[in-house]
Amino acid sequence: MGIFSKNGLMINRVLLFIQYIVFADTQLTLVVPSSPVATSTHQDVLLPCHLSPERSAADAKEIRWFKESFNNLVYLHKSGKVTEGRGYEGRVSLFPQELQRGNVSLLLRNVRLTDGGKYKCQVSFSDWFEEPALQLTVRQPGSRPLVEILRHNRDCIQMSCSSKDWYPEPYMFWMNIRGKKMEAIIEKSKQSGGSGVFSISSQISFCKLDTAGVRCVVGQQDQELQFESLVKVTDEFFMSTLPDRLHVSAIVIPITLGLVCALIAVLLFINQRKVCREKLKDFDDVTLDPDTAHPKLRVHEDGKSVSAVNKSLPVEPNKKRFDDHLCVLAKEGFSSGKHYWQVEVQDKTSWVIGVGKEDKDTKEVFTPEEGYWTLYYSKNDEFCAVTVPETPLPADLKPQTVGVFMHYERGQLSFYNVDERCHIYTFNGTFQEKLFPFFGTRVTSDVTLDKDTAHRKLKISDDGKEVQWIEEGVQNESNGFNRFDTEPFVLGTVVRSWRSYWEVRVEEKEDWVLGVALASANRKGQLTMGPSEGFWVIRLSNGRSLKALSEKVEVLTDISPPSTVGIYLDCKEKQVSFYSVHGERGSHIYTFKDGPGYDSNVCPIVSPWNNDDNKIRILSITP
Repeated sequence: MGIFSKNGLMINRVLLFIQYIVFADTQLTLVVPSSPVATSTHQDVLLPCHLSPERSAADAKEIRWFKESFNNLVYLHKSGKVTEGRGYEGRVSLFPQELQRGNVSLLLRNVRLTDGGKYKCQVSFSDWFEEPALQLTVRQPGSRPLVEILRHNRDCIQMSCSSKDWYPEPYMFWMNIRGKKMEAIIEKSKQSGGSGVFSISSQISFCKLDTAGVRCVVGQQDQELQFESLVKVTDEFFMSTLPDRLHVSAIVIPITLGLVCALIAVLLFINQRKVCREKLKDFDDVTLDPDTAHPKLRVHEDGKSVSAVNKSLPVEPNKKRFDDHLCVLAKEGFSSGKHYWQVEVQDKTSWVIGVGKEDKDTKEVFTPEEGYWTLYYSKNDEFCAVTVPETPLPADLKPQTVGVFMHYERGQLSFYNVDERCHIYTFNGTFQEKLFPFFGTRVTSDVTLDKDTAHRKLKISDDGKEVQWIEEGVQNESNGFNRFDTEPFVLGTVVRSWRSYWEVRVEEKEDWVLGVALASANRKGQLTMGPSEGFWVIRLSNGRSLKALSEKVEVLTDISPPSTVGIYLDCKEKQVSFYSVHGERGSHIYTFKDGPGYDSNVCPIVSPWNNDDNKIRILSITP
């Protein structure tokens, strides 16, 4: 042993050197994708990064994600503490359970356009660190193409198409209805200086012999996403226009013939005005029938006007009276002939006008299939003919006075804007029973809060209209079956109807939840909010983050927190819509399109949350 000690030491050194070489070949490295990671705005994206070979990163000295430069921090995990970079608060996280496996991938939520760029993933041990880079590419789908008519005549038409808020630069083209591309003037995309997004527009001209319709298509290169708008153009459209030029030969046509034609035109116009005035004098004498009026409608003594009241009037129930909707019929019905009457709506925030059958059904569904032909208007800029589906009407046709003309034998019911002397809409069908002039307003629901469902620290006002969080607790201390026992919610009561609308004032609140819920939805423990759990709600957090709690939470980034929220429950269309209400107008916030139907037992749901004692109030609305 002593003879070989020197050589043995040399052999050991050689072995150690060989082991070092082997280790060097398998040393730690951080693995990130070599190709860019692509995503779209408002989505969540994973930035992959892991140690290879697999080694725990839980004992790493530091795990850092930064963008472009070291000082531009995105996420830092150091000494058990987490620091989120400015602008990334609440949007970035690792997967703690994956750290043992060396997975330090970063989850970035609610991606913004400005998030695109080069990111570096850095992991540091006491004797090793590495910071490979990966590229994040962010795309933003823009708006659907808006097609406008620039000019037209009897033969040809010129249209423009525009779309905005795209990133990166989009393309645009036109097609006919057979899918063939058409020649058009495509303007170069313009990029806004502030946000960096692109807008694009184009123009096209075609004649009625060339095509019966066109499509404007906008999208992004190498992406499946594209939007299109289809415009169908019929011969009737061209025939409804006046020629843009009238070629008159002064040599061929005598001036005297022109004067004669002008004189005849003037005489015809005067005669037409005279006939029109005579017809308008022959109005049908329409008188409202108080026996059909909803209990919250007061028919005035002359039977010519009606107004809504906050409390139900003491009326006798009968089978003709409307129970759910604020509606009333006229006393006079028509089963033949031509009839005309006018209705002054002035600046009413909502109304329904038309004709309907005498024997109403229990559902009170106002469609032609159910015996009602009506127009509907609401202050949220909804103007439509009540068909299935509804037929939207241009908002600029909204009248101050509505003219209604019925031709019973032809099955026609026409509506006119009396002040502007223009046609609004005509129903064409078949009338088979006696029909009565029909008048109504939007169903505004008298919502009251149910104290028996309130969390024990929610205080409900005596009138059932206000709720606030009281830390000391003022409700019944018992956790009954009906009460929310963990989260600060309360249900409301509302008259069951196909359509309901109510408003909630939240102007002093920075945190709240509003919407509707199934009466059978869970009220115990931590609640999972979403349509599959029986909740259709939106939430405001910290006075700035507005979210729709759908199956996948949607952050409503472009909407300012409202001071008053309008909630519109449409059980017929199975939709729940939310509006930001400003005086007599409202702007759309969000619509759930998988809402409850009429067969569901639905309740308003309200939460003032638990961080202050400011009140939320259910508003009483006068239709």
